[in-house]
Amino acid sequence: MIEHFIYMLPLLILLFGSTIFACKKFAADDTPQCFKLCRLIIAVSFAFSIIFYNRPMLIGLSAANHLTSILLSWLFVNVFIILYLARKWFNSIKQSGDYFCSGIIFATIAGCLLIISKNIVLTAGAVILLMAVNIRMLQKYRESMQNLQFKNVYTKSALWLMIMLLAATAKLYFQAGSGDYEIVQNMLHEKQSDFITFGASCILVLAFMFLLAAAPLHYWLIYTAAKMSLPILIYFLLLVPTVAFACLIRLDMLMLSTLSGSLQILYCAIGFMSVFVGAVGACASVNIRQMLAYTLVFFVGIDFIILQHFTLDAVQTAIVYCFFCWLALCGICITLFCFKNKGEYLLQFDQFANAAYKKPCAALIMTLLFFSLLGLPPLTGSLGLFAVLNELAAHNCFYSLIYVLLMLLILSYSYLNVMQKMYFENSRNNFDRTGFDIYILLFAIVAVMIFVALQPHYLIGNLWMAEIFYG
Repeated sequence: MIEHFIYMLPLLILLFGSTIFACKKFAADDTPQCFKLCRLIIAVSFAFSIIFYNRPMLIGLSAANHLTSILLSWLFVNVFIILYLARKWFNSIKQSGDYFCSGIIFATIAGCLLIISKNIVLTAGAVILLMAVNIRMLQKYRESMQNLQFKNVYTKSALWLMIMLLAATAKLYFQAGSGDYEIVQNMLHEKQSDFITFGASCILVLAFMFLLAAAPLHYWLIYTAAKMSLPILIYFLLLVPTVAFACLIRLDMLMLSTLSGSLQILYCAIGFMSVFVGAVGACASVNIRQMLAYTLVFFVGIDFIILQHFTLDAVQTAIVYCFFCWLALCGICITLFCFKNKGEYLLQFDQFANAAYKKPCAALIMTLLFFSLLGLPPLTGSLGLFAVLNELAAHNCFYSLIYVLLMLLILSYSYLNVMQKMYFENSRNNFDRTGFDIYILLFAIVAVMIFVALQPHYLIGNLWMAEIFYG
């Protein structure tokens, strides 16, 4: 009993933190204290997570190993970055961030459950919790979406998907007699020809497609991204995709691999559609927020193209590629806080005119990050792209390889459009002074990218994935 309590301690700390924010309302003047308290709660939970989730668990609903620790570290780094940047935004508009902090804590609870879960009931519950947090975050900050006819697209879609997810989970649970991934996998292997069982498995994948904003379920992100406030945008670009991707790869390897032959077509279709929608949509974007949303759709599509093979090498490649894309996206989100005029953050393409002369350091870093997203050598993104191309070539998927390269070429047009504004258009726009802390964050991202470029074997190694899964 004591061991169970100890293993649940990281989640209990987060629940305690959410209770504090539910009972105490912070004024706008207390925003720094609000975020400081939230970071402290997250930090303590992170410390206990690393200690307790790095070895086999005793609780039947969850599992822990080296992979769990890596994914949890990834999650908490996202949370710290989002909280730090959100504090600057809430300070600039003189608004309390207590509700945002509360939502981040609940999202962290859902993320931890998704990463450590090895039970479909717990996984479904965490997905529903994360969707509920997303709904409340969008509804709470809808006032920031001026001139946007917000029709609760996400809310309606999420509610329908929750109902379908509950039905699918109940079907799999009662048919297998347990929610454990291994037991459900054995049941799926015995009943591969059962159409209803296969459909229930597809609904699980559908839920993660929705969270990842993979096409054709990307519409909710694209519909709202153009007018999203910066903290909410960063939350949907960094935190939500990270936990959804982490849980999806665990589902693929521990439960859904027995249906690889049938799911391969679904994954391939999702991947090709998402890559096309992301590349073409980014070129037609009206501002940088929408462009980054389409960029996320594009890279999610590439991950689905890789994951269709359901092998350890495919999972390793997807994780490596996802990490490099996350690193560049994270850097771009931080760079956006360098461009501010009279206290207002600039997000329209035209507002970046002449940025290379007024903000040369920020413009240069943003340019390098765009090139890294495109996989241009010798930047770190090229390692992820080469891993993807190598994986496709190893499975003789040469048409997919050519398709990915062609879509990357189309995507590059949207990035070049931003660079053209920064370097070749004159403007009298003035930019506010950027805090030194933002540059420290940017240089930290650049330092990580340089380190990984010089020591790629830390992420790309023949024994790396085997050690994580079985070590």
